Amino acid sequence: MMDYREPFHALADAGRYEEALAYLRRFYGHAFEEPFYFANMGWLCNQLHDHEGAFGYLMTGIRLFPDDGWMHAQLGMTQNRRERYAHALVCLEDALSLGFDEPWVHYELFLAHRELRQEEEAISAIEDALLDDPEQCGYLEEYGSLLLSMDRLEEAREVYMQAYRLSDEPYYLLMQAECLEKLGDHHAALDVLASADDEELSADIRLHEGICRHALEDHAGALACLQEAQRLGRDDTLLFRTMGSVFLALHERDEADRCFARALSYYRSAFDLNDDHRWLYQEMIHIAMRMQDPSILEGVLQEALAAFPEEGWIRLQFAGHLSDSERYEEARALIEGTDEAQYGEEFDYLRAYVLGRLNRHEEALALLEQLQQRHPDDPWLLCECGWNLIQLDAYRQAEHFFQQAAVMHPDPYCEAMLGWCELQRGNRQDARQRLLSALAQGFDEEWIRKALEQCQAQENG
Repeated sequence: MMDYREPFHALADAGRYEEALAYLRRFYGHAFEEPFYFANMGWLCNQLHDHEGAFGYLMTGIRLFPDDGWMHAQLGMTQNRRERYAHALVCLEDALSLGFDEPWVHYELFLAHRELRQEEEAISAIEDALLDDPEQCGYLEEYGSLLLSMDRLEEAREVYMQAYRLSDEPYYLLMQAECLEKLGDHHAALDVLASADDEELSADIRLHEGICRHALEDHAGALACLQEAQRLGRDDTLLFRTMGSVFLALHERDEADRCFARALSYYRSAFDLNDDHRWLYQEMIHIAMRMQDPSILEGVLQEALAAFPEEGWIRLQFAGHLSDSERYEEARALIEGTDEAQYGEEFDYLRAYVLGRLNRHEEALALLEQLQQRHPDDPWLLCECGWNLIQLDAYRQAEHFFQQAAVMHPDPYCEAMLGWCELQRGNRQDARQRLLSALAQGFDEEWIRKALEQCQAQENG
């Protein structure tokens, strides 16, 4: 009599999984004699994407045949598909310990570690998979994607180069170009994109060409590429966010706002599809910051703060917006109400600025002194110290700070403030020279012109 497994293998090898499943069910009587029945019923269910069914068969099979490594590996794959990643790791490690060591087992380990945000373990697993199957471009693609997400851009580029050498697929050229783009080597990225001529990828190629041209300040060329990418079917947040930035560079603010508004609407529509709402709000805040209407940014910030009231980054952005709107008391309350666990040094920088604008200069100076001890070479801190001292009429001390800042980072603002200090100390000639120098360098403020008028009036008097 023919072994019942032979017809099963014939059906499975032909990809006729439904028929194989129906056939194997007829031999349930053999299920408790050997692992074959439960292992293959589980495998078939996985092939048919019935992972709940696979889980049931494989768990039963493992209880009956606990030393079958292939079944443990199948269960690990099943648990990955069921998003039970911690249990998947246990099953896959059990498979390896039982001697079932195949490249795909290490790939499944990679998937589980990646989803659990255990990046280094994921890298180790995918490298193990590639040791035994070094020409598997699918593994290389996943490896490159992980490295890209970790900003390990040079390594990611090397992986994509290897995949391209093996496959000659233009997609891997596109990914190399994206790595170069993120590394800031936009000329090299454009060269790679020029060699990635592929009709199916044409929209993506034009998009990334537009991003590179924008970075190289060829804004008209960038806009042409982005519009071509849209015509070819690209329609997403990256396109409209970039197009908005290009229109800003071209001083077409209304067009920029239309693009940014469209990008915002796409992020909103992603809330039901993406569990990481923190990330979505971060992206929306970055976009709203670039729009003309500050009420749009405030609306997004209020939504984000209501959703994540303790999130430090959101609180910091909201406090910054309130400070920019000269609502300093509200900004101070938001900063000082932030939990210490969410409080970063950026809060102290903003708090020092806000305290100064609330005329709490002694408090601002005390905080600035603490920050200076940690960052002695930060010219912004020196300038803030100088500005607060001016408000306290301590012009000599203020000059000292502005002179230090000017040595570190020559700036017309420092020149203007030194001019103001000279004027208050009665040194009209030096004051005029510094104030005119600040104007000549492009720092054109109304108070500078009034100070120059004051110099003239004092001389005439």
